[in-house]
Amino acid sequence: MARSDAERRTALFALTVVDVDSGKWDAALADVDKQYALGEKTGDVAPSDDPFVDNGRFVSPAEARKLLASPAERLFLDAALATR
Repeated sequence: MARSDAERRTALFALTVVDVDSGKWDAALADVDKQYALGEKTGDVAPSDDPFVDNGRFVSPAEARKLLASPAERLFLDAALATR
């Protein structure tokens, strides 16, 4: 039993990893939604540093480009795509 919201989020993250590893994408996304909702409830929601993720949802490179604020970030995106 989780003793705090931090432990609940950690447990939900672990479940997300297991779901992804098992190919249960819908369950994984539901777990991400639960993590995000818990963060909103506790006022602990930080934006992702990953240009391909927006609030726990993966986005396409084109969508990521729209989310990036600076030319330097767009160069980072281009470099990341070149290594894929």
